Amino acid sequence: MSQPLNPKPPFRVVADCVSDFIAGLQCSLKSGVNLNCTFTIEFRTDVYRFLFGDKGHCAHNKEGRLYSLDDFCKEYFCGEWYRCYDSLGDGCEVDFPIRLCS
Repeated sequence: MSQPLNPKPPFRVVADCVSDFIAGLQCSLKSGVNLNCTFTIEFRTDVYRFLFGDKGHCAHNKEGRLYSLDDFCKEYFCGEWYRCYDSLGDGCEVDFPIRLCS
């Protein structure tokens, strides 16, 4: 019997992985990363496949895939997780598409 390509992990596991992803992204945004900066976040493969398995498109001449904001499931990636602003309204946000590698 073959394994399904995108089995649904438990909600808590997905939520924890997404929380770690957002925390890492927010940390990078707060530190003022530039457009070409990369950072690494540990992310379970089963959760990655569940969230992004058939989404995104090929990143030509680069490893990974490109994802637009619409590729991020609103059930798990809610609110303005891709933005970081201070109380004065100064800050930055992710310039989509972004490249993710598994």
